[in-house]
Amino acid sequence: MRVLIPGILYLVFSLPAQRPFHFFDPGNLVAIQGTVQRIDVEDVYGKKSKFIVLTVLSTDQKIFRVEICPQWFLANDIAAGMKIVIHGSLISETEATFYLIAQEISFQGERILLRDRKGFPLWSQRGAQEGAGKRSGRGRRGK
Repeated sequence: MRVLIPGILYLVFSLPAQRPFHFFDPGNLVAIQGTVQRIDVEDVYGKKSKFIVLTVLSTDQKIFRVEICPQWFLANDIAAGMKIVIHGSLISETEATFYLIAQEISFQGERILLRDRKGFPLWSQRGAQEGAGKRSGRGRRGK
């Protein structure tokens, strides 16, 4: 047992620092309206795919970081300055920022469903079987 503890400690401290893993919580859904302040593309879940992450200033002047979807799933539809409505799961909140995982976004008369009602991503294989990329509205530019 003594040999294992130093080995485990070495392994834990030698791992690269990563963001805490978070999950969509269908029991903590919120809706926000606001203006897109910034668009980032980040490695949210490691090196699998870069995700679109928006910084949104809500109508009540709160700052939200909103995880949208993998970059490949949503083409260049969103721009800074756009008005947007987001339904999603509130993951965490600090004094300055709220973090949200989007389930659905609406902008410019278009509604884009990103996750099913349980929060399962529609860009995954299961989501593809359930109608991934469901869009409605004027554009209907779906994948």
